[in-house]
Amino acid sequence: MNDLTDLMVEMGKSIQEEFNSRRMELSLGSNAGMGADGTPTKEADKVAEDIFIETVRSNDLPFNIISEEIGYIDRGYSKNLVVDPVDGTTNLIAGIPLYAISVAVMKEDLRSAEYGFIMNLSNGNYYASSRGHGVSINGVPVSSKGRRTGICMLSSAGYLDPASSKIVARCSKVRDLGCTSLEMALVATGAADVVCHTGRTKGVRNVDIAAGALMIWESGGEVLDHAGSKLNMGPSPSERKHMIAFRDHEILEGLF
Repeated sequence: MNDLTDLMVEMGKSIQEEFNSRRMELSLGSNAGMGADGTPTKEADKVAEDIFIETVRSNDLPFNIISEEIGYIDRGYSKNLVVDPVDGTTNLIAGIPLYAISVAVMKEDLRSAEYGFIMNLSNGNYYASSRGHGVSINGVPVSSKGRRTGICMLSSAGYLDPASSKIVARCSKVRDLGCTSLEMALVATGAADVVCHTGRTKGVRNVDIAAGALMIWESGGEVLDHAGSKLNMGPSPSERKHMIAFRDHEILEGLF
């Protein structure tokens, strides 16, 4: 998958350049339509998605496309590229440097994911993973085995469900970055211990977590739903579920 990673890096750089050239316009946060998941599509989302789709088509990549904005594009293949063109659009519009493009290769569901790529579009740092080959940062393999930071990434809309409350109690610091894919990449690479999207939030979609979930699995961790069952999701970008993703299994010991 090295060739695919190289192509994704170049595509990410193209999005960065377009964002930089249109920064004042994109900072206004104007809507460009309605996304396939039922939420408004911001101009920045459309800019990134257009560049992504053109990259896939011009390089004749052997995948269908499942995107947060446009939905499903059937290109006649058995595998799908699941993409969130801009995860953290609110951060981008506000000028907070935590927003990313997230891309995964999967077949029929989340558990079939075999490749993941996440790039922080504010600084160009990227994370990549393929099944059975671990996780890398900017092309350098990393191992987070045995590392504990005491940091929990939490998105709960002001309400802690029982599971999240117990997890927070086991951590010394809590963060909400507003960018699910980057949060999962940080957990997978050892910068944080766990990420929770539970409580009163609407839940995550496959486009938010497909790439990050593979990275979590490749780091030795797991992705669960709010009841403690292994989380799985189908191909629809409108499906939403609550999520707990972690690298160190001890942090959830006796939780459910």
